Amino acid sequence: MKIDFTRLVMRAVLLGTAGFIALACSASTDSDDEDVGVTSDALGEVGCRTAPKSDDQDPATPHLIQNTVFCLGTGISDSTNTLYGSPTCPNQWLVGYGGFSGNATVTADWLDAPPINGTACQNSMIGLATHTLTTSGWVDGGPVFHKGQWSGGVCTFPTVTLTVGSGSWHRASAVAWRHTGSGLTKANVRVRMSRC
Repeated sequence: MKIDFTRLVMRAVLLGTAGFIALACSASTDSDDEDVGVTSDALGEVGCRTAPKSDDQDPATPHLIQNTVFCLGTGISDSTNTLYGSPTCPNQWLVGYGGFSGNATVTADWLDAPPINGTACQNSMIGLATHTLTTSGWVDGGPVFHKGQWSGGVCTFPTVTLTVGSGSWHRASAVAWRHTGSGLTKANVRVRMSRC
């Protein structure tokens, strides 16, 4: 029996090409997937290190009063509307927390009413990034994103958390995106920094 290797190779190439074309044609072309990718890239840019801030806060700090530790201050900043951001830190609620030594915890929470169906919930997200100026230069944390979680007919968003260390400047940038079915729109967000 004589094997025609030329025909065998041609068949393999044709089958491989057909498989690749079928895979490419079945790939998602949903524009919402592209929006999520663009949004993910738009959090925590280096421009946020020195951009105009949306708010200034002091982190909540522990104080000892009569042998009991109390956390004084809230360190909380709520976005006042969904028009937050600047040209160098677009689409982000940017909060300045000044300088301190030691660690602090930074959180971001969804502040608006949650989406009311599973698809919108699971395609909506919240994200957080941090920027700390240290003696060695800037240290950026994140970004970290969490999508909505649909369970029992209710949409919830996990708190996004990052830890920052000592520095002369601390900033936290956060964003929340609501999936509307025709794209993504911003939602209000709450940022909190605590040293307690």
